Amino acid sequence: MDNNEEARNENREKKHEKKQESTTKKIIDILSTVLIAAVIALLLNKFVFSLIEVNMTSMYPTVNNSDVVFLNKTAYWFGGPESGDIIVFEREQSNDSQTKNYIKRVIGVPGDTIEITNGNVYRNGVLLDEPYLIVTTNGSYHITVPENKYFVLGDNRTVSIDSRSPSIGFVDKSEILGRVVFKTKPFGTIPKYKHDYADVK
Repeated sequence: MDNNEEARNENREKKHEKKQESTTKKIIDILSTVLIAAVIALLLNKFVFSLIEVNMTSMYPTVNNSDVVFLNKTAYWFGGPESGDIIVFEREQSNDSQTKNYIKRVIGVPGDTIEITNGNVYRNGVLLDEPYLIVTTNGSYHITVPENKYFVLGDNRTVSIDSRSPSIGFVDKSEILGRVVFKTKPFGTIPKYKHDYADVK
């Protein structure tokens, strides 16, 4: 083998090595990008927003069973829910250590007086206008909402298990995961209703 052929073989080997190094670098770059994207997605899902599938009919007709809602987890970083907000909160089950998510509408905030009588709901003595209801509110209640607690009701009042039930009662602020903003399945807006006209003056 002459010197020219040896040189050609050496060049081919160097080109092959460079090609292998380039391919390896591309694979590492792709894996790094995928890993970073996955970490960002996990962080966003944990701290910023979540897509939650509803597995109950207690918020019908506003939100139906199997709908998917967009939950803003940053909504209450610098304040608390307002009367009329739709929230998701978690509650540890009494029969095991598992937690369950609930979707409800905030009716009473800390310091509010809530009265339910003759199918109507009063907040601080003011009758609430609730156009999202297709049923009346059963039960008879007269309570004051404690500090850091919230009184919640489902829109489907005849079947909803909510703050009227001893198994739910008041919702602590620490249990609230965020505010429901809109539906992603089927995609659509959720009308906002504020009961600020019944705020304590």
